Amino acid sequence: ETLSSAIERVNKRNSANKVTPLHTQHTLSDEWRELYKTEGGTPHLDTQYTVFGEVISGYEIVEMISEVKTDKNDRPEEDILIISIKIRKSSRLKHR
Repeated sequence: ETLSSAIERVNKRNSANKVTPLHTQHTLSDEWRELYKTEGGTPHLDTQYTVFGEVISGYEIVEMISEVKTDKNDRPEEDILIISIKIRKSSRLKHR
């Protein structure tokens, strides 16, 4: 899926669900487009989910989870349980 079609899909979904203020269109700046192209990501989830952390070790587990068989709703066929995690506050966090 191209970035443009992903953004179009986000806008159609948001409009149908009336989730954006005044039904404004979701757009990507050139900077964000470049980040998606070079770093990757899932633009079709924009405006739906908040990124609240970063995996700093154990990324191989994330990869394993991403490869499990899923159903028609893109849910894993078998539940995946997270038994333990460690949360560490980053000194790089910027407070607004």
